Amino acid sequence: MADKTQITVKVRGHVQGVCFRYFVKELAIKLNLQGYVRNLPDGDTVEIKAVGEQSHLENIIKSLREGPQYSTVTEIEIEWSNHVSYFNGFIIRY
Repeated sequence: MADKTQITVKVRGHVQGVCFRYFVKELAIKLNLQGYVRNLPDGDTVEIKAVGEQSHLENIIKSLREGPQYSTVTEIEIEWSNHVSYFNGFIIRY
């Protein structure tokens, strides 16, 4: 089994109010990732913290650059970490 890695991603643009969090959650579950997604209070940023195999994390990053229909991603900030937090599943935080 491959070692797990963690990413924290901030996606900016028109990403709130367009089902971006649900898009991320569905994709993360398909990729067997653990963590969370949440809107940040600035109104134009979604934060994702995900733990899993590096190849699966790279796949979700590719999808985050596009986002769901009606979203517009203008910037993506990725922080990789070998320190892995424990999460039970993948959730939307409010």
